[in-house]
Amino acid sequence: KDIAKKYNIEIKNNLAMLNVSIIKKSNNKSVTANINITVKNLLGQIKKISTLAITENDFTSYVFISPISNQETLIYSLQVSPEEKYIKKIQYQKKFYTD
Repeated sequence: KDIAKKYNIEIKNNLAMLNVSIIKKSNNKSVTANINITVKNLLGQIKKISTLAITENDFTSYVFISPISNQETLIYSLQVSPEEKYIKKIQYQKKFYTD
């Protein structure tokens, strides 16, 4: 709650948050990245996304917030480019419950 308050992140039952951090294996430290994201539901409807980069104690985290409905499944499609060296495609799917 402290981080949400500090960065003005709204906490509601109808909002989902995806938190992404890129960690370098060789030193176990956070690295910066360019992240392109698309969020769709199972009907293919594109969801609106709010994006925020948070840096605390030399650790960078990328936050993506989108509205959800009860029992809605979202598909997150990410193109991640750590330190602008290469592009990795990642897909993540999650069903959300608001009640």
